[in-house]
Amino acid sequence: MRDLIVKLGGSVITNKAVKESPRIDVIRSLVGIFKDRFRVLIHGGGSFGHYVAYEVGLNRRPVSFEDALKVMKSMDRLSNIVLRSLEEFNVKILLMRPREFVINKELRLYKVFEDVLVKYKKRGANILTHGDVVVDIGRYNFSVCSGDVLALIFARIFRPKAVIFLSDVDGIYTKDPKRDPSAKLIEDISGSELVGAFEGSSSTDVTGGMKLKVETIKRISEITDVYVLNGFKLDNLKRFLSGDDFVGTRIRKE
Repeated sequence: MRDLIVKLGGSVITNKAVKESPRIDVIRSLVGIFKDRFRVLIHGGGSFGHYVAYEVGLNRRPVSFEDALKVMKSMDRLSNIVLRSLEEFNVKILLMRPREFVINKELRLYKVFEDVLVKYKKRGANILTHGDVVVDIGRYNFSVCSGDVLALIFARIFRPKAVIFLSDVDGIYTKDPKRDPSAKLIEDISGSELVGAFEGSSSTDVTGGMKLKVETIKRISEITDVYVLNGFKLDNLKRFLSGDDFVGTRIRKE
């Protein structure tokens, strides 16, 4: 499968228990697997952006430019690590930071400057981007544009074969599999069925947690198929890309 949008979850590419702790080997392995498969590669913040965002109160209260900049620089450090891995595999890719083309309002997406994205698409560019801090024209001054929202933005513009979310679990479950042993993996489901199919996770982060992720995935499934796979299970990812049987969740385009 080619012409994908791939989102590397922060829980996969970083150790979320330790501030600014990248999993270099995991990043390199995933880049090696997907290097010639994607048009857009997105990564989350993990123990980089999320830690600093929580420290400064981002998405919870108005923040100054100085505090917003701390989060931006933390994300820059992680994106530069991912970029170096891409360069090791000789992947020609353009790094585009959402702070340059997205505006929020009251924590929600407000405006995307799409023209430049469309022009890069027409010229065949591969793009690396990431969850980021953007200007918020509401009372917060700055807020988060998550990697999940970016997947929706780029799916609308690039119309990929599929959008792949790489997580630290095997897919989407009926309940939080880390807390409830009765949780069952949802293997195949439509976007409209998805929202009511699970109880969700009690965990959250500054981007809104699992509930918002599922709502965003539903919207993406109106454009293309969505897959949620375990980013640590490399053989399973290779089977998926080869069209063989795999473990994960498929959310069918409606």
